[in-house]
Amino acid sequence: MLPHAHIYVFDNNSSDDTAQIAHAAGAEIRHESRQGKGNVVRRMFADIEADIYLLVDGDATYDSASAPKMIKLLHEQCLDMVVARRQSTHAGAYRAGHQFGNRVLTGTVGRIFGNVLQDILSGYRVFS
Repeated sequence: MLPHAHIYVFDNNSSDDTAQIAHAAGAEIRHESRQGKGNVVRRMFADIEADIYLLVDGDATYDSASAPKMIKLLHEQCLDMVVARRQSTHAGAYRAGHQFGNRVLTGTVGRIFGNVLQDILSGYRVFS
């Protein structure tokens, strides 16, 4: 999908084998001891110098084929960030209660700032 991309995987206390699988596939593994997407994003921006950052949760709930489209959208519309929406049909896309909570939070933010996002907690983003 992105043959020239340098792949970094940030392991922030994951309980699965994502880091080991990614390392075996050639990714460079970095560690962030504090859990949470925000901590990984801060660490990513602090450690990695890049023109484009692609953030993807390692839980296999996102379509990797969407990455080039998201990057193209970022460029064509001169955006700072593109956020993908999860497909809730995938069994692992949301933990129990999170789909409802995400709808409430996304709806609240949408009413305040305009309905720009459909999945504010998505772990699939492209940053400039």
